[in-house]
Amino acid sequence: MYTKFHMIRYYYTELTSNSIIGGGFFKPLFFAYPNDDGALDAPQELNVMLGDALKLSINSNTLNKNDTDFYFPAGYWCNVLSGSSD
Repeated sequence: MYTKFHMIRYYYTELTSNSIIGGGFFKPLFFAYPNDDGALDAPQELNVMLGDALKLSINSNTLNKNDTDFYFPAGYWCNVLSGSSD
């Protein structure tokens, strides 16, 4: 819940920007990384961008499975929920 409330500022800023200049809040990963072939090949339902800076990776398609391989384009990524960087 703590993380959720801290993300409200980001959501509000991105949604306000989208209402002024256009665009989408939820978009496939390859929209943000059009030159990365891996972003296009990765399963789109598992790799979603929220705005321009936040990547959502959730596996909700499989029951009783504890891990999934997600695609992350080259760059610096950090885990917002645990605060660790990978």
